[in-house]
Amino acid sequence: KGKTMLGDLSTVICSYDHTAGYTSNSLSSYFHDLGWRDRINYLLRDWLGAAEGQTLGGNYGEATPSDLSFALLSSSTSTSTAMEASQGTCPADKDPWPTVYSNTLSALAAAEMARRIAQHREMPPTMRFPGAEWLDMQAILYGSRE
Repeated sequence: KGKTMLGDLSTVICSYDHTAGYTSNSLSSYFHDLGWRDRINYLLRDWLGAAEGQTLGGNYGEATPSDLSFALLSSSTSTSTAMEASQGTCPADKDPWPTVYSNTLSALAAAEMARRIAQHREMPPTMRFPGAEWLDMQAILYGSRE
């Protein structure tokens, strides 16, 4: 299907748009495979402060689409040659222990997560999503710019 920006895939999840041939549940599985299910649920408690027992699940039995890669390219990477493309590639490990969690995240915790994404620049560094930059938050909020 060609190059697809992660921000556009997150838009598909939120909009339930099937025009790209993906479902929100299969893409949720992909994002869980990329970020690891246990890791996001740890972040819910450690970073977000969600109560014990709240989990962020998804994918509900749908597998990750087989055409999506775990070799990610930076959106600023020039892909005019294979060598340039390989230098900007970040290989991601697929979640080796794909424990499936249910969605038990409270509305308050979900709203707090959305607030921290939208107000990323205004948040103290300890409240920002770990390792994320404003450009990452923009991709989540608005999709890709391409």
